[in-house]
Amino acid sequence: MNPIDARYSNTSSDHNRLLLLALTEAWGSKCYWCRTPKLFRELQIDHIVPRRPREAATTVFDLDAVENLAPICGPCNQEKANEVYQHAPRVESQLKRARSRAETVQRNLDRFRRDTHITKVLLAITAADVADEAAAGAIKALGRVVLNVLRSRFPDLLDASYVEDYTTHHPPIEYEGRTYQRTDGVSVVELDGRSRRVAVVLEDVFGLSLRYALDTVREEVRGDIDGCADVITTTSTYA
Repeated sequence: MNPIDARYSNTSSDHNRLLLLALTEAWGSKCYWCRTPKLFRELQIDHIVPRRPREAATTVFDLDAVENLAPICGPCNQEKANEVYQHAPRVESQLKRARSRAETVQRNLDRFRRDTHITKVLLAITAADVADEAAAGAIKALGRVVLNVLRSRFPDLLDASYVEDYTTHHPPIEYEGRTYQRTDGVSVVELDGRSRRVAVVLEDVFGLSLRYALDTVREEVRGDIDGCADVITTTSTYA
């Protein structure tokens, strides 16, 4: 393994983006801390043992080496911050996982560097803000060309499953001087080719987003549970 390549860079953001791509693939496109599937643009490079921990610690290994790096989502990175020494067993477990993936990360990095032009274009697409109309338009135009290449050379990719996070995030509620935070409705869905076609029919034909459908089902289930709880309470009261 080449230690110069497979390490975090303090000077090159391009290198770190390639490294993040290599890490993301090696870790199965998941945040290593919560183990939830995430899109590439939702992930960052995390130092498992932080470089500047709030608590003094003596490290006997290279903190910037790939054995101490993993992809993490923004919320987990905030939560973890530099407090990981309070959870030493968990940190040691994650370090073992990182060490087991180190060679795969290096191989991925070498593969991506064989054609840096294509890799940089793909990185730009995956990190683009698709909510921006100009960016979305450019991706759509380029996508038509790329799809032709995929159909002729890599048709299996078009039917490959992918994971989408449909989690509903609830804002905090202020009531009588106190703040209440509802639990987020977590919905992580793996879609194969057939499922994606169903989602397209839902959205384009019926005008029903998959996120709305999941929220509706979740609210119905919650309502049934609350109703059962009311029945149990009433029965217990008058028993």
